[in-house]
Amino acid sequence: MGRRSGNRASPSIDDSIRDMYGSLSEEVRFDQIMHRLGAVFRSSISGVHTEDFGAHRGRLTLVGDVTADEYVRLTDAYTHRWNGSNLWMERSLGGFQQQGYQHGDAVVSGHELRQSAYYRHFLKPLDIRYGLGIQIWSGDALNMAVASFHRGHGERGFGPDDIRTIHAIRPHMVNAYAIYRRIARLEGRVESLRAGFERAPLGMLILDAAGRALEVNDRAEECLLASQLARCNAEGLLHFTHSQTQQDFLAALATFACATAKPRTLPLHDAKGVRTSIALHLCRIPCGTLSGFDGRASVLGFIAELRRERFPQWAEHVIHTTLGLSHAEARVAFALLQHVEVATAAAALGLQPATVRTHVKSIHSKLGVSRSSDMLLMLDRLLGVGQG
Repeated sequence: MGRRSGNRASPSIDDSIRDMYGSLSEEVRFDQIMHRLGAVFRSSISGVHTEDFGAHRGRLTLVGDVTADEYVRLTDAYTHRWNGSNLWMERSLGGFQQQGYQHGDAVVSGHELRQSAYYRHFLKPLDIRYGLGIQIWSGDALNMAVASFHRGHGERGFGPDDIRTIHAIRPHMVNAYAIYRRIARLEGRVESLRAGFERAPLGMLILDAAGRALEVNDRAEECLLASQLARCNAEGLLHFTHSQTQQDFLAALATFACATAKPRTLPLHDAKGVRTSIALHLCRIPCGTLSGFDGRASVLGFIAELRRERFPQWAEHVIHTTLGLSHAEARVAFALLQHVEVATAAAALGLQPATVRTHVKSIHSKLGVSRSSDMLLMLDRLLGVGQG
């Protein structure tokens, strides 16, 4: 399985940077960027390592001259067999932290490399002799994403020209990877919400600032439109048949112009003014939650039964669907909104406090907050229920 990158001309730095950002506008995949950077560093096989140096484990995404079968076999082997055995990666931590890059020959001699099982069983079959790693993301001191580039036995190792290229291009690699992660997270949230629309046992709507229905699931259509509690006019604006409900709806929309506006719950009446058993819960969409409606999505609407005993189940479903949390994380989040203290919430859920803290750490990461007070504020604005 010999491979050579050959003597093909490397693209210019300016062209590579332009292509790097351009590829993100075409498709949200970082491997396209790695293909372009592979040409810059004359690397026939490149990869993105997601490494936890503290736990000595990592994952590898390969890019380059490998078949589909080889890709599956090699990425699986790296994850399960060679964790902690990549001498280049393990010894490059200091270089990644101090200068943002490291090349293999600076930390491992050629003799030591050739004696290692990792080289004999993983690198050599791929015709890899030289390696270069560039840190493109750091979660903390020991969690990193590293772009790696490689050259074969018949080629020269990485030298001063490559280091100058790294200094010129690395800031753009870091920026492009950050953009990629952000877009990927937003797309994941949109897909999660859309999936929730299809499965939700309660009615759900997405509205613009004027009350125009951008998306309505089947249950909401049944509750509001088929039962003639509301209709959409020719412009798509939601209009309630009961005049007071319509006035309350427009007043609620007006309050959502303020970023800190509290949610509003509207008991629904039919055209004759008879109060029904359902309510429409409206909340301002948290900033950054949705990206799939051309910036028009402003308000989320949830239709719920006016039965207090069903509120926890409803609230957990709203948290799960809207914020992209797991069902378990949504239960913990709602329990903390009610009880605030971890120990009290854990007791209410029948869980150990340590388990709740683990969920809280994951929730913070998904919501992009660092403090529980920020998490609770976001939940309070979403659900409109006070703490305690």
